[in-house]
Amino acid sequence: MTTQRYRTPDGMLELLVIHEDGDITVGFDGYTWHTHGDVLVGEYAFLGEVVGTPEQAVERFLYDLQSDDATIVIYRKGGTIQDVSVSLSEAEDDDSIGPDESRELRSWSK
Repeated sequence: MTTQRYRTPDGMLELLVIHEDGDITVGFDGYTWHTHGDVLVGEYAFLGEVVGTPEQAVERFLYDLQSDDATIVIYRKGGTIQDVSVSLSEAEDDDSIGPDESRELRSWSK
């Protein structure tokens, strides 16, 4: 198993890319949201872009994230971060947010 680590410039978040047994998992350290290289191939195809292999999809994902072309979504409850995810398309309003919950949109570079 190998792990690559990428920290946001403000040091708030650390993205992990884990290569294990032919699978690539991508997610933020300490949070449950994650995706996989083969899932990213499908997500980019849905957006009309061909990226080829899971490895190429992860490289494209990292590029999009670090060049601020993807949106980081931070979910909070009572002011405490509960989860962090990434949206490759424009993030939409989430009607399921409760009264003590919030959703913050940010970029990699903030």
